Amino acid sequence: MNNYFLSIKDRAQKNKKNKKLFVDFYRIRRKLAFDIPFASLGKGDFLKIRNFQSSYPYEIWVLWALEDRVFSFLDFEDCIDFLERDVDALISLPDYRYSSRLDLKFSHIVRILNTVLTSCSYISKDFRSRLIVGLERAVSIGLPVYEVEYQFIESPEDILRQSNRDRYLHNIAVIGTVVLALAATAVKHPSSSDLNGKVNILFKAVLDSRQDGHTEGVSYDGYVLDFFLDWLKEQPSIVQSDFLNHPELYRICYQAISLSAPGDIMNTAPIGDVEPFHMSFVWSAIAKLQRFQPHPALAWALSLCDCKQLRTDALRVLAYTKTMEGNTKTLLNDERTNYVVMLRSGYEVDALAVAVGLNRSSMGHIQRDNGSLVLGLSKRWWIDDPGYQQYAESSEREFTVGYTAHNSPVINGVGQSFKKGKQILQCLPNSSLQVKFVILDLTDCYPPEARALRVWRAIWLVRDQHVVVCDFVQSDAPLRLGWYWHGHPSLFWGMSPGGMSLQSEESPSDQLHVMSPQMALGLRDLQRLPGSRGQQTVCPSVLAPENIAVWWVFSRKSQPPVFSINQDSFEIDGTRVSLGNCKCMAEHAVSFLPSEHEPVGVLAWRREHSVYAICRANPVHFSGEVEYAYYLMADGKRVLAQWYGPDDRVVLDIPVGCRHSSLKVHGFVREKANPDRRVMRVVSV
Repeated sequence: MNNYFLSIKDRAQKNKKNKKLFVDFYRIRRKLAFDIPFASLGKGDFLKIRNFQSSYPYEIWVLWALEDRVFSFLDFEDCIDFLERDVDALISLPDYRYSSRLDLKFSHIVRILNTVLTSCSYISKDFRSRLIVGLERAVSIGLPVYEVEYQFIESPEDILRQSNRDRYLHNIAVIGTVVLALAATAVKHPSSSDLNGKVNILFKAVLDSRQDGHTEGVSYDGYVLDFFLDWLKEQPSIVQSDFLNHPELYRICYQAISLSAPGDIMNTAPIGDVEPFHMSFVWSAIAKLQRFQPHPALAWALSLCDCKQLRTDALRVLAYTKTMEGNTKTLLNDERTNYVVMLRSGYEVDALAVAVGLNRSSMGHIQRDNGSLVLGLSKRWWIDDPGYQQYAESSEREFTVGYTAHNSPVINGVGQSFKKGKQILQCLPNSSLQVKFVILDLTDCYPPEARALRVWRAIWLVRDQHVVVCDFVQSDAPLRLGWYWHGHPSLFWGMSPGGMSLQSEESPSDQLHVMSPQMALGLRDLQRLPGSRGQQTVCPSVLAPENIAVWWVFSRKSQPPVFSINQDSFEIDGTRVSLGNCKCMAEHAVSFLPSEHEPVGVLAWRREHSVYAICRANPVHFSGEVEYAYYLMADGKRVLAQWYGPDDRVVLDIPVGCRHSSLKVHGFVREKANPDRRVMRVVSV
């Protein structure tokens, strides 16, 4: 008797004792207990949620919990009375749907009835007859809806060429058709052959559409696959082989594994629309695929899953599936998914992982978060994202889908309106430097009112210690830039030298420094945004010149790292990261980023025997043309001067006798038409 079977047995015994069905409606922050057997929610005010325009579909979440309860009874004869009582109540429900569609209430009721009929050997003959009656009723309800929606489909192309193809590929529509075919097959309905043929076509369209970006995120892609594999189990071997040889089938599973937090395989990166711990159907799908065709990468991932988090149908599959030694070597080596670019140093708890949104899917619930990143270490996503969509019109909805929901640059108060990001360049680890990077073009994600001519984001993972981000924004006028760096709800923000840091109370040795070499971060930038589930957010905002490169550093080292900006690169703790062939970014790699309160800013750095300096004027504090001047100071004495002129950057050769001195640069700015209006700033080199 293995651990999976023991987990099911413990769950079944606990469920026998429970006189209530406990349901967490996590999207609306309600936890409710229902009488068992579950008969109905009833109508009226109970189904009304403040700021939700229609009746809230409570029954989906109730049926998730009820399905898991019923499936825990399937293998135990002493639980059969509880199983028959619970399922009899479902069969007798006045309506199998909450809408006119083949909705998720319908789908879960049908799956429960079909699974009990085909997988439980202890049910009575009379109860088996009642299950068949319930499934026949489901077919009579579902067929008219199916015929309207899918009767015209004869090939995957019939769906893919539709202008509104999402209507046919959406998780609710696909799952509803799958379970209708299951029900028809179970009761030997004359429509079963046609329905099974349509599911075959429909899921080929789902898989083919993934090649041009279709996805609903890890949770919903896995949800669909979970139901589909229930259907595939009942199909002839030739149909099974056809699908099992399709690479996109495995990509759905690899997607879930690739997006896992270091040290917690089931903690999916909160990019898009995911609920990893409430919607763990993808792991049921991975278990079912492993049953069909054992695979070392899937075996490895399943071995790391917490049995308490797995749904009962996954445990049942694993309890009767031959185990095998697993490893990650057979995962796709480019770490691509359909909506996220991954940079990671490994899967272990001490690894570092970065998930970056790059979603092209037209599905409405998949968010406009191209370039937004989350950063994972020690089983959490320390730099966080809401990762879900609140449907009720409230402050929480704004927090989950508004322009503050993600950390791509907010430009002139405008976030992204489109999912049109492009990957310009990606590099896998260099064996000597251990650096991964990706550069994304986010320009087309922003609407015209952002006034952004070019928006690029470059991200480097440096060894397993640092993440460096460079945001390059080009405009035809000064612009306001903002960022929203969310911290995980369980973590604490604090100050650290050169910036801020995230701290873990339960693991004091873990921390994450958050810094920018161009702006000072402080507690004044920290907010708890309206609607937050606990995340606290660092929200810096600055007025920037027309062409600007803004650098960010995230470091897990115990002490803040040492870094510097060079003309075409960035150096952190002795490791150089380069902008490569991205010349427009490299030209502005060293950018002064003025704050609202500073009229002038100066940056200076040394390369061999020269000092490079940039002086930038904040347009808020000056009018008309300005001029720049520079002093090079050695041990407090002026040794070189560059008098007023139009150049905002200069190269100063260090005199031979001053090369070991303490160097500073004085930068001056004055209005050309009003020379008496001038400002000076000093920086050390």
